[in-house]
Amino acid sequence: MSRSGADSGGDVAHALSDDQGFSLIEVLVALTILALGAGALIEVGQTHVDRIRQIEARSVAGMLAQNQLVEMRLGLRPIGDQSVDQEMMGGTWRISVRSQPTSDPDLVRVDIAVSETGASASSADLTGFVDVGASVPISGRQDGGAGSE
Repeated sequence: MSRSGADSGGDVAHALSDDQGFSLIEVLVALTILALGAGALIEVGQTHVDRIRQIEARSVAGMLAQNQLVEMRLGLRPIGDQSVDQEMMGGTWRISVRSQPTSDPDLVRVDIAVSETGASASSADLTGFVDVGASVPISGRQDGGAGSE
């Protein structure tokens, strides 16, 4: 019995010496897996930030287009083809307006495109109608306006 006890004691000691830590290869494999996972998380985070910036740009451009249309309806801005630059939210935005007469002489169709300065595509497009009535002349209007006599 002492012999088997000695053998089992030796086996336990031998087994403990084999399981005392991780080998260098196991550590390197674990670090590689962690590095790949961290890289994927960083890429997902960057994609999320880019999408948030795009949403912010579209929101700001939409507000600028709506403000432009409201200012035209209130008579604060001239109605006609024009391009203006406007500062908002730390950036410069190009607002391009194109107007067209309609079959109703008191209504003008206004197409507004807003883009960040230097961008090739617009961030927001808005089409609206402005009731000019007989008192507000329209630049570029073919018939001279309803109020001209």
